[in-house]
Amino acid sequence: MKVLFQLISTLVLAIVFQWFFPWWSLAGSAAIVAAWFPWRRARTPILVGFLAGFLLWGEYALLRDWQNEHILSSKIGALFGDLSPVQLVGLTALLGGIVASIGAWVGYEAQRLWAPRRA
Repeated sequence: MKVLFQLISTLVLAIVFQWFFPWWSLAGSAAIVAAWFPWRRARTPILVGFLAGFLLWGEYALLRDWQNEHILSSKIGALFGDLSPVQLVGLTALLGGIVASIGAWVGYEAQRLWAPRRA
């Protein structure tokens, strides 16, 4: 349940942040949410951050690609060695996942740094 709440919180915060801030605000929102929850291992917040970034940027890229009928992604794909529009959307989703997972990792480490040590 905590994982689902972190996923939804990261998605909502990232959507709000990306309306007002640059693209790297995804990492900041994942860091804030990962630092908010106490975790025993870094694996869970990093994976949840990756999933949130993957879903957010993948869905947004797919929506934009669908709205312009694959015109721009076909031209960009030709520049990058004949990538298809689906491959470009997947690549965008992968980059979003990597950015968010790095942000979640930073948030996890910050939470460990500032949280009191348990005996």
